[in-house]
Amino acid sequence: MASMLFALLFNSCKKDDQASFRSNLTSQPWLLASLQVTTFQRYKTSTTDTLRVSCGGNPQTLNFKADGAASYSGFQCNNPDASGTWSYDTSLMQLHMNLPLKDTTSKTGNNQPFAIAQVITLGRSSLVIRTGDLNSYYADDLKHKVYRYSFIHQGQ
Repeated sequence: MASMLFALLFNSCKKDDQASFRSNLTSQPWLLASLQVTTFQRYKTSTTDTLRVSCGGNPQTLNFKADGAASYSGFQCNNPDASGTWSYDTSLMQLHMNLPLKDTTSKTGNNQPFAIAQVITLGRSSLVIRTGDLNSYYADDLKHKVYRYSFIHQGQ
């Protein structure tokens, strides 16, 4: 009986967490506060750089709508506004965004830098996501990069 009560309570909290996640994500636009790029080689950090996020007074903003629409303004200071879609995979705990953006820091010029993102932190006033090479296994000689985007709500 006690285990059934625990399971019921656990599952009801889990559903509430998803509602809070969606509400926090879509409540208002997110302003990019910092971007950190970490390069790894042979399972060690080889470099960590904090990139410019100020665009001469034009902020970079990411906006999520409750209907699944998403937009990004001023990506890497030289891209026009882009619109697309977003979804969250609860089983993999990944944020998926279909936003056509040109990534000028990538060798491939990837136009989907937020295709798969791990949500590190999401609260009422902050959002931190990781993108880039997020595989769990790499060959010893393979160099890879992970991008850590930190956002805050405007006016916070």
